[in-house]
Amino acid sequence: MTTPTSKTRRALMKAAACTAAAGGASAFIPQMNLLGAALAQSGGLPGYRAIVCLYLGGGNDSFNLLIPTEVNRHNEYVTARGGLFTGTPTSLGIPRPGGATPTGSLPPALAIDGAPFGFNPACTELRDLYNMGRLVLMANVGPLVEPVTRATFNNRARPPQLYSHNDQTELWNIGTATTTATRTGWAGQLAGRLGAGSALQGLSPCISIAGQSRLLVGVDNVGRPINAFRMSTSATTPASSLANYGQFNPTTGGFSFNAANYEQQRREMFQALVADAMNQQGLFGREAGEITGRSLDLANTINTAIAQQGQIPSGITFPNTEIGNQLAQVFRMIRVSRPGGTINANRQIFYVSTGGYDTHDGQIPNNQVNAGHQGLLQRVSQAVMAFYRALAAIGAHNEVLLFSFSEFGRTINSNGNGTDHGWGGIQFVVGGGQGNITTGGTGQPTIAGDTGGGPLLGRNRAANTGNGVYGRYPRVILNFSDNASVPPAEKGECFSRGQFIPTMATDQMCASLARWMGLDNGNLPAVFPNIDHFSRYAGTAGNLMAYTGRTVPFISGI
Repeated sequence: MTTPTSKTRRALMKAAACTAAAGGASAFIPQMNLLGAALAQSGGLPGYRAIVCLYLGGGNDSFNLLIPTEVNRHNEYVTARGGLFTGTPTSLGIPRPGGATPTGSLPPALAIDGAPFGFNPACTELRDLYNMGRLVLMANVGPLVEPVTRATFNNRARPPQLYSHNDQTELWNIGTATTTATRTGWAGQLAGRLGAGSALQGLSPCISIAGQSRLLVGVDNVGRPINAFRMSTSATTPASSLANYGQFNPTTGGFSFNAANYEQQRREMFQALVADAMNQQGLFGREAGEITGRSLDLANTINTAIAQQGQIPSGITFPNTEIGNQLAQVFRMIRVSRPGGTINANRQIFYVSTGGYDTHDGQIPNNQVNAGHQGLLQRVSQAVMAFYRALAAIGAHNEVLLFSFSEFGRTINSNGNGTDHGWGGIQFVVGGGQGNITTGGTGQPTIAGDTGGGPLLGRNRAANTGNGVYGRYPRVILNFSDNASVPPAEKGECFSRGQFIPTMATDQMCASLARWMGLDNGNLPAVFPNIDHFSRYAGTAGNLMAYTGRTVPFISGI
């Protein structure tokens, strides 16, 4: 790299100032920390696998995502929710399918096969994926240090800052509920332990379409940092490049743009700035210049691959929503990352996010049943279905698992206009399942390209057996304490407003995904330090944990 003699240092400093003013510092320079060294590539990870982390920001009221539909359990739920919705947000209950004609404004829940539950009426697509065995649910899951009940709440370890948005989000991200001070996330640590990598030198195995997240921060096997590679939702230039910057004109003192070759002009400008630093700072400057050059080349390679090979399959349209556009970009990156593609990765972890779930008010706006919380769920449902259909169309549906998480559930009863912060909630996992769904089931949806044989152990549509609700869906009764008459599948406790104490730990759910990605059982405690705490009190009276092992059995082969 040489310094063009036509540019003075003053011009270069002006160019640098323009770069920062144009958003270059935030859009490009942070990516440079990924290029200091190539991440380790492991030869011991067969094939390609990816997980997609879908964050529902604000605290999803997930007990209105999955609704008990057995008559007695639904009556308890309706009472706790303040009655069926009748046009006022003090009554948040949703009618059950097959019951009497609802007197409220909301349509009834969507019945699902093989289980006494129904999906929110806005989530037709999630319901269909469940019935096909392509979606499973984790009931009453949340951050835990060790098993806790109402009786032991004050004398056992519990997560810090319960009901705090930031703290509870970070506990989901870091893989331990003991402290929020940990600087790394479980997904970043997982990538490092696996030696995840690709043929594209310098590309992190952790990729975010939604900005920074501690979830994706880690360290590789030789101590080098792992940070997220950040992408936009652009279908042609998703990786940050120099397309935002102009060329300084020393004659006019301004910046010019040439439509025919502006990318080349801007790269020359940036190279000149770095070359000048190289000449002034010796070895350090030369290394910085090499890192910058590799970063630019990396972005250009990714942008070219996405533009040329990252097409959405014919007949599939992602919804033009925040989450729809993010998942479309994840699909494009997966398509060019699988073996045979430009990137040729072995393991990848993606992060997407959508907000609005902090529904202290406006949860079910009057006469707008597909606005508020309903509308948020509908957008997620539609986007997730498009994502799964696109994966199946290219034969990647058994290689990718998408899971939801949200900092906490919400109170069951209303505050008068919505709900407040809770604790345990319900999450879902989507991916390839066991049975073939392209045949059978008159009137049932089919998904072209889905051949079955996937990792999820959910509803088996082909055999018409099983269900996909894991853990304990608790009795929805305010201020509830367990007693001997409660069936095991319905055990769980909550406080006065319906803040449920989790009976499944986030660590157990996420450790199951880590094992599927290839992390061996012996290394689980290195990523999830509390993973063996949940066997405490196993077999003793009052233990309400749904699982006392390290993992949840919703994935085959772990």
